[in-house]
Amino acid sequence: MVFEPASLTPEERIAKLERQLERERAARKEAEEIAEKGLRDLYIGREWLALLQRITEGANRTDDLASAMEVTLREVCEKMGWVFGNAYDVEDSSGRASKLIESGAFEKLGISAIGIGGHPEGHPNMDAQECFDVLRAKRDAIESRGMAPLIVTQFSFDADRVLEWLIELRRCGIDAPVRLGVPGPAGIKTLLRFAKRCGVGASASVMSKYGISMSRLMSSAGPDRLVERLSQGLGPEHGPVRLHFYPFGGVARTVEWINDYAARNSRSGEDIGE
Repeated sequence: MVFEPASLTPEERIAKLERQLERERAARKEAEEIAEKGLRDLYIGREWLALLQRITEGANRTDDLASAMEVTLREVCEKMGWVFGNAYDVEDSSGRASKLIESGAFEKLGISAIGIGGHPEGHPNMDAQECFDVLRAKRDAIESRGMAPLIVTQFSFDADRVLEWLIELRRCGIDAPVRLGVPGPAGIKTLLRFAKRCGVGASASVMSKYGISMSRLMSSAGPDRLVERLSQGLGPEHGPVRLHFYPFGGVARTVEWINDYAARNSRSGEDIGE
């Protein structure tokens, strides 16, 4: 109930009502603008997510880097309304990452953390010790510039091999946080194609542990057994570790698997990654 002094004239009452109405209009306009911005941001976010999903699914159907880049350029150009786009593949990339780190460009841009590659499945041009030596040098260069190193590994089907690699990594004095590469759910033929392309071990025995039968190539598989084995095997000696998913079967499918796994394991409070 609103109290109004009896001394207010009709003109004053009208002016007061007009001010009240103006405040209500302003509040309603602000609420509408907030709602409109929220819907617009949601729409834009979904549009970018859809673009990433189209690129991922399109690249998954290709057999070489050139074809994958063609798919990516086509999708990006169509999204942005560009007439054409270019992508360059540097043939001699040896030491390129280290040179970029040492250039000083990252910290000038305010970047606080840099991810570097780890290779539990091996590297095509370096042996295991050389890989650890390179990782240590990169870590030192990143930390010396006031940034935080983060190791993101290639994907693997073999949890035991990954756990052994982590132990070796820590024995080499490399204590940076690690994001272990995990293949998202996908068709078996897709997983095997990426394994061949990336030099990842996919023998019958390894794939059997992962939960794949070579006699059922037309079916699909998720990383359930791999994640369970990692969860059981990881301990303090492995250092800070989380998971990094490669969405070979599509972003939406991978997110759905992560949410489902998290729901099934929510009682344990397990945090599986990002």
